[in-house]
Amino acid sequence: MTEDSELKLNRLTISLHDFDKAIGLLREADKHSTDATVHEALLTSALIHFCRPFTPNERDKGAQAASRIGIDEFDGIKDDEKALHKKCMDLRNQAIAHSEWSHYPTKRSEKTNVIVSRRFSLTAEGIDWPALARLAVKLKNQCHHKRADHLRRS
Repeated sequence: MTEDSELKLNRLTISLHDFDKAIGLLREADKHSTDATVHEALLTSALIHFCRPFTPNERDKGAQAASRIGIDEFDGIKDDEKALHKKCMDLRNQAIAHSEWSHYPTKRSEKTNVIVSRRFSLTAEGIDWPALARLAVKLKNQCHHKRADHLRRS
């Protein structure tokens, strides 16, 4: 097995575990009321685990795993699934890992000097959580297959 192939195999394995964790967290979130803090915490964690394989990791030269995987590396991903993936990545990057103004708007009234702000909530973002769980299962299964293919080629 080439070094690049070994790095890819390691990233696929790490990604498989992230997708599996996201699936479990989404299932657990279903057990809680949508207005419960624990529900949103589970969704936030699920989103982080789902997105992690697609964000840069292992940036040093001695890395033991490829930096990331791309959604285009997976087979049969439909346009609606790509759109869901993009929405999740955008939310992760703009509202979870960072706090961009577009998700946390604030303003000050010049007349009253009162500061008004809106708190961000994943539950208000219109994410189709069951569809995300199905996509995570699909990606997890493909990670299994891709790992097997890597091992067969070695």
